[in-house]
Amino acid sequence: MVVSRVLRSLCIGITCVVSCSIGRAQQQEVERLRNELSQQDSASSAYAHTLLKICATYIEHNPDSALQYCKLSLAVPHGNDSLRAQTYIKTSTAYSHKGAYDKSAELVMQGLTLGEKIGDTLAIFDAHTNLGIDFFIQEEYESAKSHFDKAEQMIFSYGDSSRLGHAINNLGLVIGYLEGSEEEIPQYERAREIFRRVGNQEGYANTVMNLGTAYSALERYEEAIEAFNQALQIYKDINYSAAEEQAYLNLGETYLAMREFKKGLEATHMALSISKRYSYRLDELYAIDLLGKIHAGLQRYDSAYFYKTKYGSLKDSLFNIERENIRSELQTRYETEKKEQQIVQLQQDSIIKDLQVREEKQWRNNLIMLAGFLGIIAVLFYSRFRTKKRATDMLNQKNEELKELNGFKDKLFTVISHDLKSPLSAFSNLTRSLADNVKHLKQEEIEEYLRNLNVSSMDLTRLLNNLLEWALTQTGSISYNPAIIRCDELVEEVITQLRPSLQEKKIVLNNFVPEKTEAFADKNMIVIVLRNLLSNAIKFSNVGGVITIFAGRKDNLVTLGVKDEGIGISMEDQAKLFKASGEVHTVGNSNAKGTGIGLMLCRELVERNGGNIYVESKLGDGSNFYFSLPVTNLAK
Repeated sequence: MVVSRVLRSLCIGITCVVSCSIGRAQQQEVERLRNELSQQDSASSAYAHTLLKICATYIEHNPDSALQYCKLSLAVPHGNDSLRAQTYIKTSTAYSHKGAYDKSAELVMQGLTLGEKIGDTLAIFDAHTNLGIDFFIQEEYESAKSHFDKAEQMIFSYGDSSRLGHAINNLGLVIGYLEGSEEEIPQYERAREIFRRVGNQEGYANTVMNLGTAYSALERYEEAIEAFNQALQIYKDINYSAAEEQAYLNLGETYLAMREFKKGLEATHMALSISKRYSYRLDELYAIDLLGKIHAGLQRYDSAYFYKTKYGSLKDSLFNIERENIRSELQTRYETEKKEQQIVQLQQDSIIKDLQVREEKQWRNNLIMLAGFLGIIAVLFYSRFRTKKRATDMLNQKNEELKELNGFKDKLFTVISHDLKSPLSAFSNLTRSLADNVKHLKQEEIEEYLRNLNVSSMDLTRLLNNLLEWALTQTGSISYNPAIIRCDELVEEVITQLRPSLQEKKIVLNNFVPEKTEAFADKNMIVIVLRNLLSNAIKFSNVGGVITIFAGRKDNLVTLGVKDEGIGISMEDQAKLFKASGEVHTVGNSNAKGTGIGLMLCRELVERNGGNIYVESKLGDGSNFYFSLPVTNLAK
């Protein structure tokens, strides 16, 4: 639970406890800023700056709405290059929050180029910080360090101490990943001294917490305890309850590692009290799990079992809440997008009206010299036509996006209602049966129940991962980065991931993929395909069965296959396997169940890479799944 933080400019806080839905105060601020817009010239830098403020208000909670206002700000024809540079950078931040790192990089580079052109130090600093954070999130730590170094050098010469503290904190975090926890400590000590000197209590406490995480990783537990207690006292002084709770959790986990169980109980109970008071549900779940571990360390097995049961109950409750949140979030997002679209249209109309008023004034003045200004009038009318056409095209584009969003929402609801029902029911039945009979069960029967619960939870985890990955493909959010890949290396990577499942069922795996088998595809997508196919083969194979993975090349295609000797699939079910409308939840007489999402995801990812996927199977005689990939870039 030990938390380290990477900070974007002056955005100070513990990222894991920040709310992800816009609150009442933020909404009131948005309404106030919209009222300001109505009183400003739509071609002025003040108008663009107000739009940028609305973007900044939305950016942490609703990046889609933030993007609309950032784009409107960029469209305002003002001459303030510094404001335009900051707008490019803020727009890149919105794309970063959406996970669109390519677009984020494109915009932040525009802001950086403009900032360097006009010598705007803060714009250059913010641009390098954004680039460093995006690379850090993508685990490209060397690139992240390069940009954090530049940010530190830039802000050091400028003299903004708070920004310098944040830059050094970020640098320390990435150094920890590259060189180890011992090397990040001096950076945090530098940042801590800067925040102490300028009186920034929150920045000081956050940096001390980061020091605690480094000490804990190095098993310097006494120093870690001292750091967490120091940060805790500051968070209490500034009434920062979310961070206070995190400090208690860090103390509880560290005391557990030190086997000082009573102190761990005291700290964890304090964290649990705060999480309940402020409804930090995920942290409440973690605190309950930590209490179970501490009681187990004290050999209080009844208490440990109590918290373990409470943990499972709360986890199930949170899962159900999350499922309902998905449903309501999609509906809310649709309504919000619709409302924002209307607002944007009204603002566009306002801009058009302003242009019309200006044209009419110009026309009245030009009556005196009509002959000399006929050409100018024609240009103005042409400009008006182009403006209206752009506004209409933008409106049509947004309407199409709304239609696609609504269609995806309906499709996702259908998938969730079909595919979550069975595994959730199975999980619920197991937990209810265990709860009803636990006092009458033998130890081996309880162990059997727990094994079944573990299998059921793994199925649910696999399903949710597939749902997430499928949803990303539907919205176009999953990045596509094709390159020449080594198929034999990817197969070995997937086999390593699934080796525990293979060993559990004592399955013999034959890997006949030749060395240096290459294809042109997106590596991450093909790993998902291979993992799903091999997982299915394991699930529907008998204990002690044989699975074979093979590959071959013909012309400009590489074909990979996964063959099992399991129960097979009927011809009727084979026709439904890769279709969103098909429902194949059981195969033959097998107790194993499937959701269909995995194979549907495989089809979409394979086709995205220019290949095809198909199956050959006979009921009772195993199954062969094949998929093809191009050897080279066919687009050349």
